[in-house]
Amino acid sequence: LSDKDQGIRASVGATELRLSDDVDLVELVVVDVRARGEDGALLVWLPEVEIGLSLRALLRGMIAVARLEATAPHLVLVRREDGSIGLQGADGRAGGEIDLGPLVAALLRPPDPGDRANYFERLEVVGGDLSLADARSGQRPEARDAELILQRQVDGLGGNLAFSLEQANGPAAVRLSARYDAADDWIRFRLEVDRLVPAGLAGLAPELPLGGIALPV
Repeated sequence: LSDKDQGIRASVGATELRLSDDVDLVELVVVDVRARGEDGALLVWLPEVEIGLSLRALLRGMIAVARLEATAPHLVLVRREDGSIGLQGADGRAGGEIDLGPLVAALLRPPDPGDRANYFERLEVVGGDLSLADARSGQRPEARDAELILQRQVDGLGGNLAFSLEQANGPAAVRLSARYDAADDWIRFRLEVDRLVPAGLAGLAPELPLGGIALPV
């Protein structure tokens, strides 16, 4: 779970090994997972994580995560001034960030049996809270009951994100489905919203005429 390239160190409170219905996996249940940056800042705390280890990788003498399911985390995404996205520690300490770009790029690299990222298949996060610290606008939207699924596919990546966005006039339901086609280098997505007030997001996207839409959609 640690990543030397980004200076991420992970620790766990306890583990439990169990058999999987999938013959290609060995399952671990891990509790109290904490990932810290180079400066010791807490980046991610996960109360419980189910980890599926690839048997194919184990047969090659390598430990590689194929599937990861996390329950009830609190994650803080940061959008920097240049528009790039990272994962920030909940305490907001400087330097306590993970750059998500290289992590996604690793999933899109050509198949390499010697690369641990090559064995990753699926990420699922349920029941979590999500915050967006936006350096451009200074806003910090909060989302509850977030569910994220990221699935590796033969020719790209697919994913779904659903959450309840906190607003002054009550929460809004947001659901985003996306698929990246590596052959065409193209992203297709579908956005569904219910009771969302666009004016509340005007600061996040000033190039869009959202400020005048004060009614829920």
